[in-house]
Amino acid sequence: MSILSVENLNLEIGPAKILEDVSFKLNEGRILAITGESGSGKSMTALSIIQLQPKNAKLGGKIFFRDQEITNKNELELCKIRGAKIGMIFQEPMTALNPVKTVGDQISETIVLHSEKNKKSADSETFNILERVGLNPAINVFKRYPHELSGGQRQRVVIGIAIALKPSIIIADEPTTALDVTTQSQILALLKKLVKEDNISMILITHDLAVVANMADQIAVMQNGIIVEIEETQTLFKSMKHEYTRSLFAASKHSVELPIIEKNSDPLLSIKNVSCRYRLARTKIFSKSNYFTAVSDVSFDIKNGERVGLVGESGCGKSTLTRAILGLEPIFEGRINVDDVDILNAKASIRKNIQVVFQDPYGSFNPRHKVSTLIKEPFHLIKGSIETKKIENKIEKVLEDVGLSADDKSKYIHEFSGGQRQRIAIARALIIKPKLVIFDEAVSALDVTVRAQILDLIAELAAEYGLTYLFISHDLSVIRSITDRCLVMKNGKIIEQGLTKKVLEQPQNTYTKKLIDAVPKLPNFQMEL
Repeated sequence: MSILSVENLNLEIGPAKILEDVSFKLNEGRILAITGESGSGKSMTALSIIQLQPKNAKLGGKIFFRDQEITNKNELELCKIRGAKIGMIFQEPMTALNPVKTVGDQISETIVLHSEKNKKSADSETFNILERVGLNPAINVFKRYPHELSGGQRQRVVIGIAIALKPSIIIADEPTTALDVTTQSQILALLKKLVKEDNISMILITHDLAVVANMADQIAVMQNGIIVEIEETQTLFKSMKHEYTRSLFAASKHSVELPIIEKNSDPLLSIKNVSCRYRLARTKIFSKSNYFTAVSDVSFDIKNGERVGLVGESGCGKSTLTRAILGLEPIFEGRINVDDVDILNAKASIRKNIQVVFQDPYGSFNPRHKVSTLIKEPFHLIKGSIETKKIENKIEKVLEDVGLSADDKSKYIHEFSGGQRQRIAIARALIIKPKLVIFDEAVSALDVTVRAQILDLIAELAAEYGLTYLFISHDLSVIRSITDRCLVMKNGKIIEQGLTKKVLEQPQNTYTKKLIDAVPKLPNFQMEL
């Protein structure tokens, strides 16, 4: 039986058509996945269902919830549906949660607002919800603030809020995009369990076909605001009718060919017995300080021209080690050398040899500056003045090298898509031709087709620039494709390392095997042509 029916849904924002004749049905106890590239209209479809589209948007078509049309309801009536009957899990839990309220209060607030229960009764129910979503002991989590929890724990809290009133439908908008593979696996298993236990219907929005392969009962593929194909999951993977669906599948399995490097090249980056630790808050006023060791006795080398991957769960110490290599984090003991120079005591002119591409390019750029100003920032690390004309020529060349136009230097960063912004971030890192580039989760937030394009770009630049890089990622399929050698990190230590192919195909450590098993896999169906 159909619990939600969307008929000829259209959405316009100004002159732009965002959604065009979107139609589908969601049956009770079923999971419908909506997939497609960024900008295809997935999230807008979800927001339109609960009438959270932008204020100036013009919505057409009909949406039926349990045979009751909800497109013509006023805000007061819609507030009784949102949360109580249709729950929402947003993509970024840190922005979805209130930073000045404990997570327990945020869940109990939902219960109080939509029911006649008092605060005490709601708090008691909240403890049960926290335990149900795997946050034990619930008594400790209840009193914590969002910033005190890990990404996976915050996502569990958001799921707790969504199921607090036992809604009939849950809409999950990219619930696992920024999570590591093991946490992602746990969250997907939790969602599937809740759907089964409570007979909840779910709309799962994602750009990753591998995530929905073993999760969804039905898949709808969106392109440019149109559903180009909708079919049962097994049938879709066996016979993809639309060319766009085939291209998404191909991009999900995309791999690149890296240029061959010299076997006997000298070490460029040398890390010897590095440890980093943080002072913890005193429990008593005169008590001794305790320390948390984030990185413990780490040692490895990266040779000139080598491409090395660093993988591990969130909290394993990857980011702390990255900051230490960049000279942004003090080390407790050990040594980090770049070209036989101690990076922590080096001058800015030496540090120019290391550049970084961050996970969120939009957050790493000043939105008030034009692209030309953003890209030439690394020149501040070079002593002496360089002619303005020469810098402008370098900006134009590096933009063209990363697949953009020289004219793009006059634009602002908000005028670009996510993939284009990442290309600009790479251009900024390369413009002064550093010896080492660190890619910190540089493709984790990108959809599969844009990710494939960026990986191809990195491979091309590796050949053209002779790049040496450290690629940090929780996505093992990316590490397999873009690196020669792989390091596996757990609890601040390197527990396994070796050639990428050997580590991922013949893992020796139990933890490495656990990471590999947690990776979502595409089915090996033979597609019908």
